[in-house]
Amino acid sequence: MHACMPAFLPSELQLKIDARSVQVAGQDCTQDHVFETVGRPSCEACLEGFNSTVFAYGQTGAGKTFTMQGHDTDDAASGAGDKDRGLIPRVFDYLFNRFAELKADGVEVRFGAPLPSLPLDCWRGPTHK
Repeated sequence: MHACMPAFLPSELQLKIDARSVQVAGQDCTQDHVFETVGRPSCEACLEGFNSTVFAYGQTGAGKTFTMQGHDTDDAASGAGDKDRGLIPRVFDYLFNRFAELKADGVEVRFGAPLPSLPLDCWRGPTHK
């Protein structure tokens, strides 16, 4: 049995979701495998102009946070290495490396990050118009 396997979906969901893109990561699945299976294809889809979402779902203690964030690799005492970096830091590293490659090839690279308005409004204070 493989450490990571496709999920089985009810037939009514398979009409709306490409079942090949749905994965269940077992406890023996490595962070690198998750990135190669989910992260890299999602990044490439974004670079081609498509929206992409990674949705981590499961019961408490199943490993969602570890899968997405990994261990804090800045903490030398943790003993965590590069292999324990989660999907989020791997995706950002990959994207910014790809941006640099594209820029070196003469492609104009621009990106933005939307900010939620509520925290921004709270930061500005009630008198800001």
